[in-house]
Amino acid sequence: MVRAGDMCPAPPKYRAPIASDIAADDHRIQIDSDDAVLDADGHAVLTGRVKVRQDARSVTSDSVNYDNKTGRISVKGAVDFEDPKLRVRSDAGTYDISGAANFDKANFQLMDRNGRGFARDIDVLPDGKLALASVRYTTCPVGNEDWMLQASSIDLDTAGQEGSAHNVLMRFKSVPIFYTPYISFPLGDERKSGVLFPSFGHSGTNGYQFEVPSMIEECFDQILATAAAIKDPFEQAFFAMVHLPYLQPFEDVNKRVSRLAANIPLVRGNLCPLSFVDVPERAYVDGLLAVYELNLVELLRDVFVWAYERSSQRYAAILQSTGEPDRFRLRFRTELTEVVGDIVRRLAPPTAEEVTKVAADHVPSEHLDDFVRMAVKELQDLHEGNYARFRLRPSEYRSWREAQARG
Repeated sequence: MVRAGDMCPAPPKYRAPIASDIAADDHRIQIDSDDAVLDADGHAVLTGRVKVRQDARSVTSDSVNYDNKTGRISVKGAVDFEDPKLRVRSDAGTYDISGAANFDKANFQLMDRNGRGFARDIDVLPDGKLALASVRYTTCPVGNEDWMLQASSIDLDTAGQEGSAHNVLMRFKSVPIFYTPYISFPLGDERKSGVLFPSFGHSGTNGYQFEVPSMIEECFDQILATAAAIKDPFEQAFFAMVHLPYLQPFEDVNKRVSRLAANIPLVRGNLCPLSFVDVPERAYVDGLLAVYELNLVELLRDVFVWAYERSSQRYAAILQSTGEPDRFRLRFRTELTEVVGDIVRRLAPPTAEEVTKVAADHVPSEHLDDFVRMAVKELQDLHEGNYARFRLRPSEYRSWREAQARG
């Protein structure tokens, strides 16, 4: 699948420069400017290229008005705000000593993700919360907005590691393709700060795909619960084959996982497993596209029935060629592994006497003679290609062979 980040990759992540001339324990506001006017009340007007710094945050603008009593700073003209999570460019904004900031009609860039956008209003709160109003967001570079996410509001809580958005509209090539009145999502990868924004992509067999991670998890759980409630194994198998690739819960192999999952209820019901070896790829893809694009399952249903009939014929032929399983061997396969392994590790000879000594404590007396004959034959037939089935190491097998050769 081609994803939005591949169709229009964002520019390299911007890294805010760290002020090395400010001590780590100095939390005061630092102001540098070309010119400054200070009155008796502590009110200051600074002009020229003004830079305000506090901890890891900085604001640069053409002019600054600073009120010493309230600690509030008003910035105007080519405003550039930076902190470890966010970069904002605007014409005007405010900042105060608590760390809160507000910007009007601002362009923003997420520092830990390849994403940028525009918001009519941005509020940066000191407790790690961020509120954006009338938002446009994309990972495309400037001048290329093939896909765009719009929302009336986005609220991010980096401390609580969660976010939400209202009235979300996804556009591709300016065409609206998805809308939801509300979504919530976790923040960051491995619980780090930053938005795990919905992703968007396209492939030849899946069509356009819009992914909201938290919604995918919720829908995936619902699919599993619904599948578990279905009693008929054939219906349960077809349900899994239809809904898993439709949801696209995985980065890749969704269709392969769905075909494997379809076998779970069949194997559990002791039915013939389903194979797609002989299924024409075009018929299978057309059936999936009918589900994706038209919500019609009839074509995929016919493919499922045809594939299962073919699988049943192939499975019957395989059973005839392999014959009936050895029920005695199946019953005592654990004991056989233990006995053969014990004799090899002790470098004992493959004789009936040695096998009887070990097996007497594991096998009922009425089956002991048959078991001894089976174990002796397995020891005599032991070679480089089959010793692993008895959980033997190469060194153990070689040592036993050398001991037998020495007599």
